[in-house]
Amino acid sequence: MIDINEIAGLSHYLAMRNQMAGALVFDGHAPTPEEEDIKRDCRQLSDRICIELSGCKEEDIPILLECYDLTYRMGYSRMPDMKFIERNRERIIQAWENGNRGIEESVVFSILSTPCGQTYGTDNKRRSNTYRLLLDRWTNTLRMHNRFPDATTYENYQRLALIMHENLPEETKYTWYEHNRIGDLSSPGSTILRSYRRFANALFPDILDYDEHVSLDNKILEELCTRKDLNPYDRKAFRLALSFNKAMA
Repeated sequence: MIDINEIAGLSHYLAMRNQMAGALVFDGHAPTPEEEDIKRDCRQLSDRICIELSGCKEEDIPILLECYDLTYRMGYSRMPDMKFIERNRERIIQAWENGNRGIEESVVFSILSTPCGQTYGTDNKRRSNTYRLLLDRWTNTLRMHNRFPDATTYENYQRLALIMHENLPEETKYTWYEHNRIGDLSSPGSTILRSYRRFANALFPDILDYDEHVSLDNKILEELCTRKDLNPYDRKAFRLALSFNKAMA
């Protein structure tokens, strides 16, 4: 039986190691031995995830697919087969449409809110209509309540992170930020705090300027680094992210 948390944590850790090693600096440099080691580990992990995707539960597809896309790009230095990606995205959408409660609306919206999420689909009109339906429902809910009262706290921040990228008035987004900001970062559980970090990262540049964004991110990272309930790979990745932020300051 696969350990989703371990795969996600290892993917996260490899991505941060890749960034710290300078692999994302496209200056024509020859890959260092460390970069080559990371690429090898990414290839091995992406190949493993590819096998797991063929027989996993539908609710596990979103995390596995995100990890596969990330590790494949880092390991093979090219995009994965988009037909393969699309087949799995369609599995997610169909499972959600068929009532799979393990798939959150934020997962479906994330697929449909990207250009390829609608244009690669076998039924573009259906996908476009679903995206518009969710967007209208989400914005109406937020205008009434400033949050998603019927969603979990984790899903609330997942949706808010996505809605911040939509073409909406900055004053409206700021209102939603004010109603959902967390004062004491030690109070939420680790899963919620990770979701809150995604929301916080979506606030730049419309709501927070660069310095405000990095300052908040560092505070969240410092708290996440203390969470012993997180996968060890995740804690290592958060430490690297904190070091990277401070090195860039």
